[in-house]
Amino acid sequence: MNKVALVIIGLLTYVFASAQTKPVRHIVDIHLPSGAKKLSNEQMRTMANSTKKFPEDLKTDLNSTGEYYQIDSLTLALYGGSVNIKTNYLDDSKKNFEDTFKKINCSTCTAEIQKLNNYNALIVFFDTRDFGYYFFYTVNNDNSALVNGNITYDKFSISNKKRALKTVQDLLNGMTFK
Repeated sequence: MNKVALVIIGLLTYVFASAQTKPVRHIVDIHLPSGAKKLSNEQMRTMANSTKKFPEDLKTDLNSTGEYYQIDSLTLALYGGSVNIKTNYLDDSKKNFEDTFKKINCSTCTAEIQKLNNYNALIVFFDTRDFGYYFFYTVNNDNSALVNGNITYDKFSISNKKRALKTVQDLLNGMTFK
C-alpha cells in the first residue's frame, strides 16, 4: 500500500475530529479482553516511535484523549466523542474507504457495516507491508455519540489476524452506548 493511500486512510480516521472528545467509558459500557494492559499516552508514543507498527499519519492520534491497550501482541486504541453526526455518516465513510481501496487496487481491503446491540458499526480492514489494521467506527442510534478504534497486529501471523478480528467482534458485541 503506497504512502498516499496511508495518508488518505489516516485522514479518514479523524472523522470525529470536530467532536467533543470524551473518555470512552463516559460514552459506552465496554468489556475489554482479559489480559488487556492499559498503556499511557507516553508508553504508546514510545512504542509507536520504536516500531514501524504505526504509519506516520496515524501517530498524531497519540495527541488525542484516546485510550490504549496492549493485548498480547495486539495493540488497541479507542477514541470517543459526542457531536451531532450526519445520519449517513457510516454509509458515507464506507463509500470513501471503498473508493480509496479501489483507487489503490487493494483487493484484500474491506469495509462493512454491521448492526449490533444498540448501534451500527463500520469495520474496515487493510494491511501495509508489515502490519494489519482493523478500524471500527460506531455511532449510537440518535447520532449524538461515537466510539472509534483500531487494532494493529503483525500481518505475517495468521493467528494474530484471527485474534485481531475476534477481538474487534467481541469488543463490538459487548459494547453498549449509554
